[in-house]
Amino acid sequence: MIYFKEATKAALTERIYKALDPGGMFFTSATETLHWKGDDEFEKLFIHGEYVYHKRPATKSYILYRFQTPSDLLRALNLLVKFNHEYQLMNIPQLSPSSPRKALFVPKRLQSTIDRLFDEAHLRNIGSEEFRK
Repeated sequence: MIYFKEATKAALTERIYKALDPGGMFFTSATETLHWKGDDEFEKLFIHGEYVYHKRPATKSYILYRFQTPSDLLRALNLLVKFNHEYQLMNIPQLSPSSPRKALFVPKRLQSTIDRLFDEAHLRNIGSEEFRK
């Protein structure tokens, strides 16, 4: 779609969005970025090094984990990848110049598993909270 006019891109993206079931994913090439802001915007996810566009399902509960240091966040991400757990990243305000700019979140159904995993790894998690999206 990078060669199309903006109006054509918007029309195509709208049609793809309407064709997807709630929770459906729209994959593009690595060089493609959507700038569509329809009534129901896609959720842009960064999964395994690539952006994927997700049609939001009905709201779900998630647990957001904040970490004291960027290295703790990186260790947590490595554990989640190693054990093949579902996760996403969220931009957050920095609490201090040395704190991470991102937090991670997982579906609420994984909370006890993830809490145990992080405890066993002695990660410095400065808090977790439930939210819906």
